[in-house]
Amino acid sequence: MPRRPRAGYKLGVRDGILSPKHVALMGKAVWLWLWFVKHQTDVDGRVLGGRALTWEEIDEDLGVGRRSLQRWRSQLEQERYITTDAAPRGFTVVVRHQKKFEG
Repeated sequence: MPRRPRAGYKLGVRDGILSPKHVALMGKAVWLWLWFVKHQTDVDGRVLGGRALTWEEIDEDLGVGRRSLQRWRSQLEQERYITTDAAPRGFTVVVRHQKKFEG
């Protein structure tokens, strides 16, 4: 099972995300998207190796309530930043068009 990155992990994202287009499409959901990007473990964009995630573990890191997280996830899916699937005891996430593992 993939381990979670330890605190202080450097997170690189392309500066193209800092554009009016993405600000309008993501809004506050950018925080959840960054959490997903940080926890990607595969070149194909899978978060934590494709294991089931729970709202509780995300809330533990971000300190944001479940309803806000659900709303943000919905927004990220609608705008095609992520895809999710239901899983026993949670859900899985794939970050779309990710660049984390590019050289």
